[in-house]
Amino acid sequence: MAGLPNAPRAASESGELLAAATRAATAARDAGRRWLRVAGALTQLTAGVCLLLGTIGFVLVQQNKTGQLGAVLAWLALAMLGLVLGGLIYRGGVIRMIVAAAIDAGFGLVLVTFDAGSLHRLLTVLPGPDIDTIGSALVVAGAVMLGAGLACLVALPQGRRLASDTRTAMSTARGFPPPPVPVRGAAIAPAVVEEPSRRRLY
Repeated sequence: MAGLPNAPRAASESGELLAAATRAATAARDAGRRWLRVAGALTQLTAGVCLLLGTIGFVLVQQNKTGQLGAVLAWLALAMLGLVLGGLIYRGGVIRMIVAAAIDAGFGLVLVTFDAGSLHRLLTVLPGPDIDTIGSALVVAGAVMLGAGLACLVALPQGRRLASDTRTAMSTARGFPPPPVPVRGAAIAPAVVEEPSRRRLY
């Protein structure tokens, strides 16, 4: 009977330890998702800028009758795909992160290596110094997009781990009904038939 007063204190200490462990696990999970947030935000920013550049390029190609319209349409389609993948990176997944990294790196390479002569032909209404300034801005934007692709590759282990944890949680979730029992394998007890008594009552 002397140990009963210590029971509430032991229960309180156990609850505090459980809460501390829960907070530590939550902090570790949030720290692991930090790179996923950075990669997703940079991918969406890259896709938004490329969508704007593709729209401007589409108008310039239509006005000046220069360049390839199919390439501009492919650029816009990849920008929209990158915008969607940037929103899905937060959920993890290896394939979507690799595709997002490839899109970011592809956009960055195109902008960094864009031909100055082609830019001058597209922007004929602007003076030469302004076109050179725009070319420098495109190189900087391309470098940022290459960094976005690198961020996706850095966040790849966290994305793989998050996707694995999500699949494990879904497979072990409760609430599903038990599987049906086949009737063929069930043992059926034979019915007992009692014969009427033949004893005479006097």
